[in-house]
Parts: sequence; C-alpha cells; structure tokens
Amino acid sequence: MNLVLSFWRLFFAPIYLALRGALQRSLSRAEAALSAGEGKVLIPPKPAKYTGSSWLRRPRGDGVIALSEEGVWFWPLLGSPIHIPRQEIEGVQLARWFRGYRRAGSEHLVLRLTGGRRIGFIVTDTEAWVRMLTSPSRSQRKRENSGGANGR
Repeated sequence: MNLVLSFWRLFFAPIYLALRGALQRSLSRAEAALSAGEGKVLIPPKPAKYTGSSWLRRPRGDGVIALSEEGVWFWPLLGSPIHIPRQEIEGVQLARWFRGYRRAGSEHLVLRLTGGRRIGFIVTDTEAWVRMLTSPSRSQRKRENSGGANGR
C-alpha cells in the first residue's frame, strides 16, 4: 500500500497540481476579461469541458466557461479563448452524445449557431444554461420594445 502511495505522489501529484494551477489561471483570465467587458455577466466563470464543434479544429479539453450579455466565452487551459456572440446562437439542446463523445453522468450543452454550425460543452448546471440561453438577451428585448413603441 505504501508503495502505491509513493508511486502516486511521484507521478500523478505533479500532474494534478499543474492542471489545478492551469485551471486557476484560466479562471483568473476569465474574470479579468469579463470585468473589462461591457455586458453584464449572467453565469460567472465555472470549470467546463469543450467537447467539439462542427467547424473548429481544436482538441477537446478542460477550461472555464461563462455567459455574458455579449455571448458565451470559453477559456481552455491551453490555447486561445472561444467567443460565441449571443446573436449567432439560434438554439440550444442537451445531448447524451456529441461528435462521437459521451461522458457518463453528463449531458452535452450543444449550441446551434447560424449557418448550421454546432458547438458542445459539458457544464455543471445545464438547466441554468438552457434557461439563460433561451431567454431573450437585454439587447434583444430593447430592440423588440423599441420596435413596438414605433408601431412596427
């Protein structure tokens, strides 16, 4: 038993600590970027997993995801962030499988975007994401209200 613990400490603990540090750095990057943005944060940065898309050629991976009035932001542990403007999101669905990948006990949050594109994430509170993404954004409500006030 002692040998197993020694093996774990030697090989897996440094990897775990490095990944935990990378996640903390991604959380810091996300919070800094969102505080510099103009829109209100609707879902604060939380750990998530990018599970693929129909147009981006990047590996699946862990990172931090957030929702603001401007759109969805994902900061991977390594690489540049992904930004999906709110006006490009046409719909949202939950799926057990997405692009040949299934994670036991989790559903993919799949965003349907303009042009038939799709992108998937594993998030912690899928119901909150679906609720926030299917409700109209403040800018959409402003357009609808101003259009109604002008008699259009």
